[in-house]
Amino acid sequence: MITTLVASNQTERRLLDYLQTNASDTLTEKINTGKKTLAGALAYLKGEAQKLANGESSLCVDDASVFGWLVHFFEEDHIEEAAPKKRTVCVCGAIKPDATPQPEKPAAVEAAKKRAAAKAAKKRAAPVKAETQAERPAQVEKPARPPKKRVAPGKPETPGQITMFDALFAGGAA
Repeated sequence: MITTLVASNQTERRLLDYLQTNASDTLTEKINTGKKTLAGALAYLKGEAQKLANGESSLCVDDASVFGWLVHFFEEDHIEEAAPKKRTVCVCGAIKPDATPQPEKPAAVEAAKKRAAAKAAKKRAAPVKAETQAERPAQVEKPARPPKKRVAPGKPETPGQITMFDALFAGGAA
């Protein structure tokens, strides 16, 4: 039984379940040395998938391949865990690294924010002018024009000749 691995999310839980049910005795001994973690295994699996994707933005990998990579990660001593990468969190359109104090903002940025806030406040405070029917300019209706007859470019229209369209849909009368 594997005792040293702890799953911190659903994906790691699935990997641990697979290892609990399918790991051989020798693999279980290697895992229980505590040199590798599920987070390191997950990073390794992501790296293998990226290699397989060969620069594409997405990829589908079958379970057998992923679990094969998982067993390989724990079997091979030469595969080392990658150092954890800093995660970034996107909050309200601003990207902030985790657990990193934010540097002081320059005075120019602060001044620009104040100007934008003042402009927004001024817009909200301005009275909205309601148009009445009397204030709107009178709408003049244009007389309807008869539809233009389309003529193919380079072909002059022959007077008295009806088109196939006219014959089919206009009752054939010209």
